[in-house]
Amino acid sequence: MIHNAASFNVAFINVELKRLARPPIAAERVVDRLVLARRKHPGGHNTLDDLCARYRVDRRSKHGALLDAELLA
Repeated sequence: MIHNAASFNVAFINVELKRLARPPIAAERVVDRLVLARRKHPGGHNTLDDLCARYRVDRRSKHGALLDAELLA
C-alpha cells in the first residue's frame, strides 16, 4: 500500500530488490491509496493528512516513510 505514485515508488524498490537478487514486487500486488481515495471521495482533498483527519487517525507532526506506512495500516 502506497499513497500516491505507487508505480513510481515501486520501480525504485524493484531496482534495489534486483541488486539483492530478490524477486520484484509485481504490479498487481501494489495498491495506490490515493487512487482509492479519489474513487471514494471524488473532488475532495485526499492527501494523507486529509484522509487521517477524515477518518480520525492521529495526525502526524512530521513526514516520513515509516510513519506514513503506520498511518496507512
